[in-house]
Amino acid sequence: MFTANFPTIDNTESLFSKVSLKNLSYVQAADDPTWSFFTHSHSDSIELSYIFKGSSALYIGDKYYETKPGDLIIKNANAMHAEKTDVKSPIEQVCLGISGIKIDNLEDNHLIDDNKCPVINVGAKKPFFDEIFRYITDQTVDTMYVDVEKLNNILGSILELIYKDFHLATSRDLEVPKGKDITPVFNYIQKNFNEDISIEKLAKKFFISPFYLSKKFKAQTGFTINQYLLSCRMGEAQKLLIFSDKAIKDIALECGYDNLSYFYTTFKKFTASTPQQYKEKYRH
Repeated sequence: MFTANFPTIDNTESLFSKVSLKNLSYVQAADDPTWSFFTHSHSDSIELSYIFKGSSALYIGDKYYETKPGDLIIKNANAMHAEKTDVKSPIEQVCLGISGIKIDNLEDNHLIDDNKCPVINVGAKKPFFDEIFRYITDQTVDTMYVDVEKLNNILGSILELIYKDFHLATSRDLEVPKGKDITPVFNYIQKNFNEDISIEKLAKKFFISPFYLSKKFKAQTGFTINQYLLSCRMGEAQKLLIFSDKAIKDIALECGYDNLSYFYTTFKKFTASTPQQYKEKYRH
């Protein structure tokens, strides 16, 4: 027999006592082998993803990762990210939008420092994390009867565990790119993708030759500038179609398209669905 006694602790103001679940997305790519979500970010929340099965190609910022089962993925507020399932090993994951995170020395809704690796594998604790994230997912199936307060309490405990047992103990610094840093260009596209952007205009703005900029951007991100610009526009469109009530014509304008017909054509080329079909398919 083993007995342990513990002091009483007031948890009313714990580190994650004020977190709030904003949204939840469950992805089962076996039912949609072409599933992808183009480049986008969330300004007022983090996105915490957990991989049950399968794998995907993932970009966060200008870094590329190959995800695997048991991975926790932390996308801080304003972190640009994009993802595409592995066709041979379709991903099954849950993505939680969470707000109300305030940690000393970090920006609001940041769980880790931006120079830390955002992908953490839970290792031997995978059965536990499988169970808890499936429970959270199951609780949101019927949105009419979701106990949000209970889910927020569970999330607070999970975030505490992730932050203390995984992030502080295992997270590693990201590698710093060699040569001239094109991060300012990268950040500029993220913030201004709805404007008229070209390689020539970027090169002039940042005092870099178009040739060097194109070569360095592709080497550092895996995208050409035009590919990344389109990914930002399509990712923002996907996000707004799922999480907002805005009219499609307004979404097109916010994503840099004043020609609605061209927006429809481009969106269908990237997602194999019209904007209306996409909204009906993925909005719960």
